[in-house]
Amino acid sequence: MARKAPERLTMLAVALAAFAVFSVTPVPALLAQPEPTTAEGWREIWRDNDRPQDERNRAAEIGCDRFNDGPSCLRRGTVAAIFREDHALQYRYYSAACRNDMAGGCYRKGELQYKGLGTEKDLNWALIAFDNACRMGEPMGCKWKERILPEVRASLASQPAATPPTFRPAPAKPATPPALDMEDYGAIIARLEQVTTLTAVGSITCDEIRRRTGEGGAWSRTEEARLWNAADRVDYRAGKTACNRVPRAFATQIEKENLAARPQANPVPQSTYSSCDSTCQREKTIRDNTPRRCWVSNGRRICNK
Repeated sequence: MARKAPERLTMLAVALAAFAVFSVTPVPALLAQPEPTTAEGWREIWRDNDRPQDERNRAAEIGCDRFNDGPSCLRRGTVAAIFREDHALQYRYYSAACRNDMAGGCYRKGELQYKGLGTEKDLNWALIAFDNACRMGEPMGCKWKERILPEVRASLASQPAATPPTFRPAPAKPATPPALDMEDYGAIIARLEQVTTLTAVGSITCDEIRRRTGEGGAWSRTEEARLWNAADRVDYRAGKTACNRVPRAFATQIEKENLAARPQANPVPQSTYSSCDSTCQREKTIRDNTPRRCWVSNGRRICNK
């Protein structure tokens, strides 16, 4: 018995050491594996039912946060709902699943928005979420959409009409006329008719207008003068009649100057006597029976003595 005791103690120590190495304190280096580099790799981890729940949840979080994987986001939101985790966490992952075209995520997101769990209650956004779920083929989304639609309409009808915003109108930009072909007589005259009224003048007035609108002339800097002078040059080569398309303002100004320079006719004398006309001859004074004479004053004929 004395000999067997040390052997039993040795065997017991070896068994305890093996148990400690292989089951109690696992070595991380032996169990460590490289992380997946794709969303599908993380899906395989959270789909493995033999793995611990925490590890599967962590794999779903990574697949959602790093790769925007819709199934991973929906999985994490569903687990949070099953284990009654924070509603804000549920809303976060259901919203991410909805953004990645998961119908179930849109439906659950709309349900949380309708009830005001994990986010602010908003009937309009809940209706939009249910509508998206319905369009993606989720029957519950269609059911809830029809259910809350009257409630949303009543809520909108009870709200006061929003005042439309007022915007300061932008300053009008000056219209830039298209480039004008200065060799096209018809185009020049058409532009000239847009800026002024045209009339026909005689050759003497036309020559005076040519002199004043030419280079160094008194009217050469105006737009009308520039256009008409260009039309006159084209008219000289093409044989057209620019003198029949003259700005009326030019013709009127020259006519006024000509009238002012024209000598006046002999003025009618302020008072003259002439033989009386038949009307004045018949008029006589009652007292001395004296015939009337014609009194012309400022061009008017007046019967007088």
